[in-house]
This record gives sequence, C-alpha cells and structure tokens, in this order.
Amino acid sequence: MKILFKPVILIAIVISFSAFLPADDCVLYIPSKEGSEMEYKSYNDDNKFTGMNRTKVVAIRKSATKQEIEMQAEAFDKKEKSAGTSTYVLTCENGGFTVDMQSMITEEQRKSFKDTKVTITADKLDIPANPQVGQTLKDGSLKMSSKTEDNPIGLNLTIGISNRKVAAIEDVTVPAGTFKCVKITYDVETKMLFTIRSKCAEWYSKDIGMVKSEIYSNKEKLQGYTVLNSKK
Repeated sequence: MKILFKPVILIAIVISFSAFLPADDCVLYIPSKEGSEMEYKSYNDDNKFTGMNRTKVVAIRKSATKQEIEMQAEAFDKKEKSAGTSTYVLTCENGGFTVDMQSMITEEQRKSFKDTKVTITADKLDIPANPQVGQTLKDGSLKMSSKTEDNPIGLNLTIGISNRKVAAIEDVTVPAGTFKCVKITYDVETKMLFTIRSKCAEWYSKDIGMVKSEIYSNKEKLQGYTVLNSKK
C-alpha cells in the first residue's frame, strides 16, 4: 500500500496574526472573504502533473475574542477526477492561532479506514504572531486508529511533525503571481504498515494562504511540489 504524506494542503490553510488582539484585528494568512477560492496544482520531481486541490472559504464567524473560518477542500487526481471533499475550521482565539493536524490526513489515507470505526487524536500546530527567521516552532503528532471484528489488532496511522522553524521571509513567484511569503520547514514521519520519513517546506502569504510547498525524501531529494495556480 502506497501512503503519501501531503503538506497541509492542508493544507493552503495557515493563518498568522498579531498576539493578544481582538478577533477583528487578526492578521490572516488565508483569504478573509467568504466565497474566496484557491486552486493548487501538484507535480512530481519530473514536473509531471499529479493532481490538484481546490479550497474555498465557506463561512466566517466572529465574536469579540474569537474568529472561525470554515473551509471546504476538494481533491482531484491526475486525470482531474474528483477524489473527494473535506471541510475544516480554522480558529484565531485569544491572540493565538493553531492548525488541527487532522487536516493533514490525505484522501488516500482516509480510504484505507473506510467502513471502520475510527478514533483520531491530533495536536494543533501553532503559528507565531510575528514570525522571525530562525524561530523554532511547536512540534505535533496525530494518531488515527480503527478496529473491527475481523481485525481486532486494528489499523493505525501516525504522523509526527518535528524540527519546525521559520526558515526565511522572501518573495515567491507561482502561476497565480508573486507574493511575499514566510517559509516554514519541518520533518515528517508517517507510519502506516511501514515508515516514511520526509522533509517539507511551505510558503505562506498574508491574505492568501499557502503559495507553494515542496516535499523531499529524508536524503533531501525533491519528490514533488504544489503551487498556487489561481485565486478568486
């Protein structure tokens, strides 16, 4: 079984903000307008198209100290056939923002747990209010498990994120345009029947979200990348 970790194309879903400010003053690294859409295209190390993802801001809910952004994502395979949709909520609360690692579970991984009762425990990854180059960020882990009468041992998926840091603040050019971005890098260990270790880099821009991501083998060989193709 081939299990691939995809950066929180998800991920296209990270927010940064000013600490200890009201919800209305959050500095968003994702579109803040309902109906906003982003299209991402993914490629392998030979620049061959491998699939795409469309994300949409479905709803924005605000209170005095909290802001929730409901997102919907639809994945497509290399033939541009829909592989399923998912929804998730991003929260800026009390001057802090975290990303639920459940958003990192790929459609392929979810299908492996089809028709089973699933239990998920997941950490939340924080993003600093004012990222500084060289800054170390919080690590995280996720565990997804299931058991059936036919398989009492169950099936388990674990994802571990470590060595997160702010690597750079730089301009990045993709098909959708050129954007000033914060680059975040981290190591990933995915276990499901076997273990895959990889390294990731992601670039985020204010009011846009993820602009680009790259995934490397543990030996730092590029395996694939995703870019923001268009936005509206």
